[in-house]
Amino acid sequence: MVGKGRSRQVRYLPTGSIRANPQQPRKNFDAEELTRLARSVAEVGVLQPLCVHRDGNGYTLVSGERRLRAARMAGLHEVPCIVLDTSEEESGLYALVENLQRRNLDYLEAAEGIAHLIARYSMSQTEAARRLGMSQSAIANKLRLLQHPPQVRAALRESGLSERHARALLLAPENQRLRLIRLAADEGWPVARLEQELAQQSAPKKPHGGGPCDLRLAVNAVEHTVDAARRAGIRTVYGKEETDGTIVLTVTLAKAS
Repeated sequence: MVGKGRSRQVRYLPTGSIRANPQQPRKNFDAEELTRLARSVAEVGVLQPLCVHRDGNGYTLVSGERRLRAARMAGLHEVPCIVLDTSEEESGLYALVENLQRRNLDYLEAAEGIAHLIARYSMSQTEAARRLGMSQSAIANKLRLLQHPPQVRAALRESGLSERHARALLLAPENQRLRLIRLAADEGWPVARLEQELAQQSAPKKPHGGGPCDLRLAVNAVEHTVDAARRAGIRTVYGKEETDGTIVLTVTLAKAS
């Protein structure tokens, strides 16, 4: 499992000797949150060690990028670290698992991180689920979100809509998703309201004409007009003939002599 080879010894390493993990799944870091963390680090230091592994003459970060960024912002030259004896694959897995367990990733970052690991190390979804401690269905549901094109994913992140909203939107035509995201975000739609909207859009449209009910209404309207003409004293001849595909109505009005 991830984390194999961890040493319990804490070492203080120069911040300049630690490079970011290229497999870090988290891409978005809140600037205000980092600023608050940097203030805390400046006052009390980094309380929880970072995890790194040796990489040539320096170290590559395995987990703790927020703490490293905050330490640099606070002007710290050294940070406490635990040096792990891990492979590149284990390092990527460890970074992803830590973020998933701490819920530091948004659901799209988690999906992208899982997809990256599967592609990079030729894993099956079943193997990825085992290595990450997740169910295979959870992995599959996460990966389905990547069916959204990049512009839709960007809109979902900006909107703050939930993962369930994102999954529901997979049923919408691609050219309607941005509009629905704006509506759902602006009006605060719960998932059920979004699903209702999608169901209404996909429901078969009722025919606007030509059905039996419409034909009866049309025939009745003509017959009422004929009756009105007769009551008004106009000599009227009305004819009605039905074929397999049509109804032929004829109305003859006599001119006053």
